[in-house]
Amino acid sequence: MKYRRPWWAALPLLAPVAIFVSLIVGSSGCGGGGAAPAFSVVPTPANVQIAFTGQPPQGALFRHVFLNISTVRLNPNASAAINSPHWVTIPVATNAVAGINVPNPGDLQIDLNTLQTGATVFNTYGVPTNIYNQAQVVVDISNPGTFVPVCLGVSGAEGCINYPMAFETSQEAITFPIQGGLSVGGKGTLTQLLINLQVQIISPPTTSGGPYTINVTASQANQGTYLGLVSGTVSTSGSASGVHLRPLEVSAELAGTSTVVASTQVVGRNSYTLSLPAAATGTAYDLFVSGGGFDYDAVRDLVVTPGANVTQNFHANATGYGAIGGTISDQCTGAGIQGATLELFAPPQNNPVDCSSDPQECVIVATASTDNLGEYPLPGTRTLVPPFSQVPLKLPSSSAKLGLQVSASGYNTVLGEANATSVGGSCTSSTSTVNCSLSLATSYITGSVATTGYLPAGNSVQMQVMAENTGTNQLVSALPAPAVIRSGTTSVPFTLNVPVGGTFDLFASALDPYLGSPELYPGHSIEVLSDVPGATSACQTTNIGNGIPALDCVGHGSVAGTVNNPDLQTTVEVSKNGVQLFGTEPGLLDSGVNTNYSLCLPPDSYTLLREENGTPTGSSQSVAVAAPAATSTPCPSTCWSSSSSCPGLCTGSSANPL
Repeated sequence: MKYRRPWWAALPLLAPVAIFVSLIVGSSGCGGGGAAPAFSVVPTPANVQIAFTGQPPQGALFRHVFLNISTVRLNPNASAAINSPHWVTIPVATNAVAGINVPNPGDLQIDLNTLQTGATVFNTYGVPTNIYNQAQVVVDISNPGTFVPVCLGVSGAEGCINYPMAFETSQEAITFPIQGGLSVGGKGTLTQLLINLQVQIISPPTTSGGPYTINVTASQANQGTYLGLVSGTVSTSGSASGVHLRPLEVSAELAGTSTVVASTQVVGRNSYTLSLPAAATGTAYDLFVSGGGFDYDAVRDLVVTPGANVTQNFHANATGYGAIGGTISDQCTGAGIQGATLELFAPPQNNPVDCSSDPQECVIVATASTDNLGEYPLPGTRTLVPPFSQVPLKLPSSSAKLGLQVSASGYNTVLGEANATSVGGSCTSSTSTVNCSLSLATSYITGSVATTGYLPAGNSVQMQVMAENTGTNQLVSALPAPAVIRSGTTSVPFTLNVPVGGTFDLFASALDPYLGSPELYPGHSIEVLSDVPGATSACQTTNIGNGIPALDCVGHGSVAGTVNNPDLQTTVEVSKNGVQLFGTEPGLLDSGVNTNYSLCLPPDSYTLLREENGTPTGSSQSVAVAAPAATSTPCPSTCWSSSSSCPGLCTGSSANPL
């Protein structure tokens, strides 16, 4: 499934890290106004943008309420049957920004917890001109969604594990009328449909991991409350030529990030319209023009507010195009680095800066990632051309230069000048001009990770070790594959790539299945080691031995609380012994809408920190997450306290207001 991050969360997780991190600490929710890229616009007569808001069930406390949306459908007939041939289907968006060239239908997984505070974009898609009077939200009938209740969230059953949703009756399509009709105009127009989703619990589960019986309703919402428009023209100079050109597009990304929220093709008389999620106080976006054989034009920090229409015009020159590509490799081993991220920076309007030395003044106009051999860009198709395959050959000003930033989990980031050529580009390092095959420096931290618990024969525990820059929650590295402790042993060695010259906080966590299924939250404690000095030279090693304490089998736990007068940038961060672990997602909290939060944590002592836009406010408190009493085997997971017992059902803890 495609899981969308909040539209304001600049969280470019490192590729080898993301999957395991999302499993052990929970995915950053999706909602509260948005999603990551939703922009697979199909060039048919007119475009409709679908977005969602919603509310979780009232009176219950859940860490997540995930709903899996497959498609949205529209019909001009207000009383059309579900099998009517006149339904127009709008699928889940295809992400083309990172060079992904094969549509991955799947589902869009949204968290209703964070939909309380804003809108999330589903897709912008071309549909025939018409007046549509009925809409359907099609939910994945085989896997409608998942509840993650906190401890005591369900009577007599375990908390902080996955509980499936099940419809009371067959409810694959949730149908609702469109009041006054949705009038989709001619070519180049954009029409918005904001849908409010609500989940009602009919009956709770009777056993741990059992289904919640639910009912889902949908209705039309006022898009002016959550969405704003940006429109304008893109004037051009010269005539672009070439085969299979990328369409000329305008894209909007969260200011200062590469998180594209929406993109639309320039149509008609060089016009465009974008509908963007916006907080009540305004949300800043970077916008840029790309494709079509033209150069880049961009603008930084354009503020969009709900219900407003902002005008922003662009100009692009025909320049011809080339490519930037090559291999990203490990400086120590020479092997290609899989999942490295490449970001291309271009100057904004009226500020022709050198983006290779001053990237904070620039806009990210293209991204790419490397394959399993470290090669980029990924191959494209005639209809979906990777941005790095068609890069303008020049910029309007001689003082303007493109910057290329290359980063990967555990490696030092490289920034330099980049120029497109017909043979893969040329890149300038600090000392010379080379082709765009680059090597990244790294060093190593070695040690061991251990458990104290009992492990029956034939069982194993998967362990992950992660590194952050000391005193921050800036994740820089994780093991590319979990370390595995098998029965008969209590520890296993690990080697972790880290950037050269840094100081790091380490933390280790386990992946503990429950009732045989993977779970978001571990049953082992999370153990930390702070202020680990890394090597000062590439390819050198720092050995921490058994400096990370052994992970104990403690069971599940949770803490819940409130935040005084939060806004959409307010988060609650969890730390242990000075090492930051994880926290709530941006967009979960907002005064007058939702001031409640909950966190699933292994039983232990922690510090809760209030942060605003990632900066601690000084408001903090200590909290002890209660440990469940032991129970006898058979244990429902791989976490055993001893040969005869394992943790019982967890109990919830409360925190004072922050």
